[in-house]
Amino acid sequence: MVTFVTTEKVKERMAQARDGAASANSALQNIRIETISDGLTDDQDRKKSSDTEIDLLKKFGSVSFEHLIERLNAQGQRVSCIVYDSFLDWVPLIAKKFVIPVAFFWTQACAVYSIYLFSKIFLLNIYIFLIFRDEEDESGNDMNVKVISELPELYSTDLPSFLQSSNPYPSILKLALDQFNIISQATWILENSFTELEVAEIKSIDSFIRIRTVGPLVPSSFLEGNNPKDIDVGAHLWKTTNCMSWLNTKEESTIKYVSFGSLPILSKDQIHEIEFGLKATGHSFLWVICQSDSEEENDTTQNLPKGFLEEMSGKGLVVPWCLQMMVLSHSSIALWMEFNAREP
Repeated sequence: MVTFVTTEKVKERMAQARDGAASANSALQNIRIETISDGLTDDQDRKKSSDTEIDLLKKFGSVSFEHLIERLNAQGQRVSCIVYDSFLDWVPLIAKKFVIPVAFFWTQACAVYSIYLFSKIFLLNIYIFLIFRDEEDESGNDMNVKVISELPELYSTDLPSFLQSSNPYPSILKLALDQFNIISQATWILENSFTELEVAEIKSIDSFIRIRTVGPLVPSSFLEGNNPKDIDVGAHLWKTTNCMSWLNTKEESTIKYVSFGSLPILSKDQIHEIEFGLKATGHSFLWVICQSDSEEENDTTQNLPKGFLEEMSGKGLVVPWCLQMMVLSHSSIALWMEFNAREP
């Protein structure tokens, strides 16, 4: 028996999004869903309260999670193992209290894990900057220092912006590095990778904590293709828009895919700037604009300039959410443009 634990608000959003999912979410039929509190009221915007949510989830979510384990154990359904998202650094302490083995689930590549862990070890932002910054010798050529043995030389531009000296995201830096605070308490690390892809990185991590590679974690139709109907991860937080029929009308390698991910909320001015840039390129595009929790799903285009959609009709499509793996694997996609929406 597998139990998926999430917050009450996330479960609500998953239920609302089911109607827009590409599949019947059959993957969830054999999984029980339980909820914990995130400490926020229904009328609070989770995206705009991200820092608050993290603190409240740790304070209230950890208590309700502990009560959940107690309830399941009392019902004779004893929890035998916990797999936890790497951002929830309070989970291992609860698992230890109940003597339950726990797996730290890392969704990114092992190389990224090595960079974050190295940054955590040296901790100070200024030191990270001194190690990774792009210096210039007298000839004007870039110079780099190889500081992580299993990785190639790195330019500062190779790193996330929150690991650079001009870090505009102090809260994200703290969140990223806090993942490693009590990693020693984990029984295993589950990595979204496979041995043949990152031999040296995996060997390095395995030298101090047991690692199990479980990747690549994508539906099988995007891998060997043995099951072409397996195209969905089974759960979504937003209703998805079927873009395939529109993409099918486009020629190969002609569409620019623009996405900001699930966290950033664009201001009206930012949307206008991007709209201006897309129009200036003259290229066809598929643009995902994810809305705040407090706004209606169908208000995706409310901040677009008047007449923009009519002017771009046939050439551009704006949607609130889509199945990204299906989009990226489509032959019409030529370029994936991912902007950093919170930087000036």
